[in-house]
Amino acid sequence: MLDRLLGGWRRNPLATGLVGLTVGLLLAYGIGLWQRHAALSERDAVHQTALAAKDAELAAAEARHEECEQSLAAADARIVLLRARTEVYRALIDLDQRNFGLANERLKAATAALQALDPAALGLDPASVTMLREQLEATPVVVASDLEVQRLALLELSARLGALAK
Repeated sequence: MLDRLLGGWRRNPLATGLVGLTVGLLLAYGIGLWQRHAALSERDAVHQTALAAKDAELAAAEARHEECEQSLAAADARIVLLRARTEVYRALIDLDQRNFGLANERLKAATAALQALDPAALGLDPASVTMLREQLEATPVVVASDLEVQRLALLELSARLGALAK
């Protein structure tokens, strides 16, 4: 009986054509799936490589950004020290012009500037900055006939501020 079914099937050209077409379509579909999988795998590898390159570029940009922020913080700290030093020099000028009240205000401004200083940005010892600020606070400009002692004290404070700014 099986012989008859198989034998009859082989003799019918329409059935043979349909079976051949079905097998051909299944084979073509399988080859298409395999090719699509290979193309997607290749594209995925290319995208992973590009993504890794972008991640490395992003990490480098973040490192540069962090370096710039540190440089900016150091520059801001130097500016604060230079402002304090400028205020001390202006106090010296006011002292020479016998403007004792203005000289005291300039010293207070220098002290306030030092309070805003971030010593870590320049790698300074916070204790030395605090000590310098306390010395500025403890240096009043008073009315005197001989201003040389006060002038030398202010020049020393200015020199110490300049040394910190370097």
